[in-house]
Amino acid sequence: MALVAAAFAGAFLGLSGASSEAAAGPLIVTYISWTVVGLDSNSPTTTTLPHIYPVGARVCNTGTDSATNVSAKWTWGDTTGTNSINNAFTGPAQNTSQSIGTLTASGTSGACSDVYFTVNVNQSNGNSNFNNSQASNIIATADGGLSTTATKTVYVEKLVSQNRNQVKKWAGAGGCSTDYSVCDAAPTHVYVNQPYTFKLYAETATAYDELEAFGVWPSFITMNSASSTYSTYTSSSLKSSSSIWSDACSWTGIGTLPSNGSDHSGQCSGTGKAGGKTVVTYKVTPTTAGSATAMQPMIYDHSGSSFHYNSGFTTALESIEADWKLSTTVSGDGLVTSSPAGYDSSGNSKAINCGDANIGSGNTGTKCDTAYANNTSVTLTATPNTPTSTFSNWSGDVGSPACGIGSTTGSTRRPAPSHTRAPRASRSRPPRTRTGSSTGGTRTARRRATAPRRERAPPAR
Repeated sequence: MALVAAAFAGAFLGLSGASSEAAAGPLIVTYISWTVVGLDSNSPTTTTLPHIYPVGARVCNTGTDSATNVSAKWTWGDTTGTNSINNAFTGPAQNTSQSIGTLTASGTSGACSDVYFTVNVNQSNGNSNFNNSQASNIIATADGGLSTTATKTVYVEKLVSQNRNQVKKWAGAGGCSTDYSVCDAAPTHVYVNQPYTFKLYAETATAYDELEAFGVWPSFITMNSASSTYSTYTSSSLKSSSSIWSDACSWTGIGTLPSNGSDHSGQCSGTGKAGGKTVVTYKVTPTTAGSATAMQPMIYDHSGSSFHYNSGFTTALESIEADWKLSTTVSGDGLVTSSPAGYDSSGNSKAINCGDANIGSGNTGTKCDTAYANNTSVTLTATPNTPTSTFSNWSGDVGSPACGIGSTTGSTRRPAPSHTRAPRASRSRPPRTRTGSSTGGTRTARRRATAPRRERAPPAR
């Protein structure tokens, strides 16, 4: 019997679409996060204190046909993207753009998509940044000349650190028990281009006019959507939010600077409040490999005439690393192994060991995928179960029995297939077939192939 092995590397997936139909759109853009940001009132230049904020918008297609090649762009000042950025902000850069892809017809599940931009408040100016503001624009476009803009002013407030709000836990998709004693652990090692769900648990001492709870995600992870629930609220309509923001009191946005010089970032037009036990559910996707030692969660509120954040901002941290996933499939009677070992979702060492567990010693045969950091050189070796099987070929992205798959960053080049003659083997019993899992991508790593010797795979080069 012939042993056939396959390997696939995780890859970037590009978003594209066909030409937009005439009935697509118009598009609607709605801000879904608070545009009041800030710095610590006493220590505005301390880099470990709040200064990074996600500002998001929901882009929806209201037409009867799909809108294609949809994207969203951020500009400061006006919509031209040519104004100077107020010195109070260092990001996002003018004309920062995010691809959305296709929005399906109105009324379908894919008609809307959320995008988040990272607003970075300039800490180097210290106290001079307070009460600064600048208009922001989120411009959505699509094929067929579709375009629409939403505008809101981003305002820098003075924040007071208080211990009345607390972050309790980061968790995975399974969440936590009521007392947080049992939790589905938040993944610390994730795969590029794979979707993940995280949950952030927080508690507030009371309900607030305005409340935002969020984690500062690293640049290599895209926040696709977020939703929040609250245990305390003044109206049933306020028990949940489809974003990180509870706009309980219907914030009116920036107003006119009062003669007494007090803050003028906006005011409540209603009397609603929300808070208590707060759970924010994130849907995220790593878009490239990377690592971060901290995802700082922030609970940010307005009550009375002041703005507050959690005093534990610097202590409730979650580290995360995104790596490239390598998966293998074995067709026939044999084993595929990898060197060096990669990592599993908890960061533990894990090597590919996929196929026949009877080959060699201590093999399980069930470890068919693992993950590697950028620029890791990996060798896969296919070993047939002789004398009943011989190595035949690799399929997918690799060459001969011992295969160096090179850098796991991915490449658009695919080597030409190489053909080798398998050695003769006696077949005294029917072969067995063991198959592992496989994944694919649109980019593959460059491979180096070597020819087999006799009836076993040579050592990796």
